[in-house]
Amino acid sequence: MRGLLAAGAIAAGLCTVAFVGYKNKEHFYDKRLGGIYIKGNICESFDGSIKSNPNKVIKGLDYPLESTVLVLVEEGTNNIIMSLGKRGDKSPEWTLVGGKAMSWKRTEDGMTDYSDDRFITKDGEQHLPQDCKEVVFENPRRCLTREVIEELTGEKYDPACHDFDWLVDMINNTSDWTFVKTNKKVKSIDDFHTYIGLCRVMICTKQIAYLNSQINRYIDREHIYFAAKSWVVKEVESNGKPKNRLQVNVDGDDYQIRKFNNDIMFSFYWKEFSDLIMKENIEN
Repeated sequence: MRGLLAAGAIAAGLCTVAFVGYKNKEHFYDKRLGGIYIKGNICESFDGSIKSNPNKVIKGLDYPLESTVLVLVEEGTNNIIMSLGKRGDKSPEWTLVGGKAMSWKRTEDGMTDYSDDRFITKDGEQHLPQDCKEVVFENPRRCLTREVIEELTGEKYDPACHDFDWLVDMINNTSDWTFVKTNKKVKSIDDFHTYIGLCRVMICTKQIAYLNSQINRYIDREHIYFAAKSWVVKEVESNGKPKNRLQVNVDGDDYQIRKFNNDIMFSFYWKEFSDLIMKENIEN
């Protein structure tokens, strides 16, 4: 009897190992992603990811999802709402809330924050689109809500935190998303492509004040306070040629716009920002 029990235990163990390691096109199992994911739990496009359950992972992208950004817009003025952000001992700068997306590759032990190196081959080339299609990415809405909570509180994401549920609900319920395809130089790669998700959420003046009162509870937060800023699309000269950019008005301020936002996001993706901010406000 003991022999049969032992054999049964071994067989059960083998079945468990086989089940945990089972992966194919239709479904796979991974405890780090919260359990079983079948085809119905996977989004296969950005459009699907912002129309379905935010807990659904996304798979099938030709290039990696690098990060998501919250574009807060003031109702009635269409001013962009920037935050005065702080990083360690550096001077505060006007910035936007957002951060890196997490993803999981079969060769890794769990979901990991985005890094360029994770998508570069041993030969120094970016992974081919067909290889990237096998990577599982965090849902963009899940990514953004996680980053919002962490940056506004200065604490590790905790689903039990409900202080910002009103803002999280607005992120999860809006379809005002656009995904920009980046083209940057990474090491020896001149054309390294990723995606950055931009999410527009419109709030009123009272909600801006309420948000500022809420974040004051958290000493270690990354954002000091939020303020609406006017903006224009302006033609500037770049390498002797005219070029448009989104210019946020900070005249008279002691603080400048964070370099990444000013020199990258507002410079290369001025049209995407402008179109998203001015998009007709259609109820979802």
